Amino acid sequence: MFTINIKKHGWILMLLFLALITPQAEAQFYQNAAGLRLGNASGLTGKTLVSKRFALEGIISTRWRGINITALGEITQSLVDYRGLSWYYGAGAHVGFWDYPVSEKTTKFFTGVDGIVGMEYTFEEIPLNLALDWKPFLNIITTTNFVWDEFALSVRYVIHY
Repeated sequence: MFTINIKKHGWILMLLFLALITPQAEAQFYQNAAGLRLGNASGLTGKTLVSKRFALEGIISTRWRGINITALGEITQSLVDYRGLSWYYGAGAHVGFWDYPVSEKTTKFFTGVDGIVGMEYTFEEIPLNLALDWKPFLNIITTTNFVWDEFALSVRYVIHY
């Protein structure tokens, strides 16, 4: 029998609920994009649209002499009636390791949950997508801390319109 643990999977239900109540609008017009994420944690980012309003984003980034892998589900909305300009919000999870704090000189494994909110613009004339976002996260396993200062600019090449 299929059951859902609300405490464990409540964030998935929240994302689905928000996707259902959010007004219908075609926010993006590309299918896949990949590129660089530049910020406190820099690295690689890839984004693919699952539907007109829901995207999956993967991020591999470095910070504090470590590496972090993040998977996010994002709901996308048109910001105005201007093709290519949109905003998005979502949630996901991460796993990685780091040497932080630097004074301890130890490597720590960590995993936790992420939130994201941002704006993006996709050019019609050239295959380029620019995104500016804020991605706070909460480490839960091995170390417990909230990191609020993850701001980044993503520059992605649009692979498929």
